[in-house]
Amino acid sequence: MGEYRTPNGKIKEEKGNSWGNILKVISAPADQSIKIGTRELKLSEVTYVEGTSQMQNLLMKTSGMQGMIGNQLFINSKLILDCKNEKFKVE
Repeated sequence: MGEYRTPNGKIKEEKGNSWGNILKVISAPADQSIKIGTRELKLSEVTYVEGTSQMQNLLMKTSGMQGMIGNQLFINSKLILDCKNEKFKVE
């Protein structure tokens, strides 16, 4: 989160719930872009989550998952998922 967040941006903390665990959700503003394929998308906020269970951590680690993105990143774009062929496209 540190390398993407806006310096001195206001940090907000909220609680979340996943599989019955109370999560600490820490978000901060960002003013960066990320590139997916040929499309550059504006990153306006970054979030860090604490409190996931050991099982969730194990599942994320063994699946190769390194992070998550939410829907907000695609708010001004179109995300097309081809589940059968395991492909996606951003327009």
